[in-house]
Amino acid sequence: MGLPPKHFPVENLEKIKELTGINNHNEAVLILAQVLNSQRGLSIMSGIFAIYQAYGHMPEGLISIRNDLLKKLLIIGDATFSNSEQVRGAF
Repeated sequence: MGLPPKHFPVENLEKIKELTGINNHNEAVLILAQVLNSQRGLSIMSGIFAIYQAYGHMPEGLISIRNDLLKKLLIIGDATFSNSEQVRGAF
């Protein structure tokens, strides 16, 4: 069984690295959901952004939800992208 043929776009990979470097994990996960065209991921991130804005900070439970989503998106990415190790490394 070979690697998936699709390559995660380098410009998005660099943006994710930049965002995680400045502790903006929400935007980084959003980019991954967008590249994967994950409607569920986009919907969850929309809710996370709304709650984050209402609270003015990220409650621990919200961080857990985001991290759970990230794990699921990375699993999908493993099956989708030939450079999935680089994607994982960006987070």
